[in-house]
Amino acid sequence: YSPLYPKHAKLIKQNDMIKHLLFQTYDRACARQLRQFLELFDNLLTTTFSNPWVFLKGSTLAGTEAEDTSDAALPSFENTKERIPKEIAGRAGTESVLSGWLTDIPADAGQIDEAVHKVQLLVLKTYSFIRSQVCDQVEL
Repeated sequence: YSPLYPKHAKLIKQNDMIKHLLFQTYDRACARQLRQFLELFDNLLTTTFSNPWVFLKGSTLAGTEAEDTSDAALPSFENTKERIPKEIAGRAGTESVLSGWLTDIPADAGQIDEAVHKVQLLVLKTYSFIRSQVCDQVEL
């Protein structure tokens, strides 16, 4: 810590104008950061929901690899090099999983109830995955 902190704290306590200006500057900085975050978050949601298939293809589907977070730490360079091919293969597999989900929906007019049910399940799976990814990104 700087040895000037006690001196600055004493000045802030003694001078109401300094205290007011300090808090006003802090509030403006927080408000600016909030506006920027909300704008970025709005852009993320807009682009994600405008074409969810692109978002899903660009990430690994949940459940493809068991995650053990009990000893979470930054991976080593070697671990990262080993994981990259697995991630690429998992993302390439995502497209086949999505295609499988789509081909699983019956196209026959006699099976309209089953088709509606499968489409609803597909929408729930898609948005559930998107929700998980977005929450992970904003650390909720």
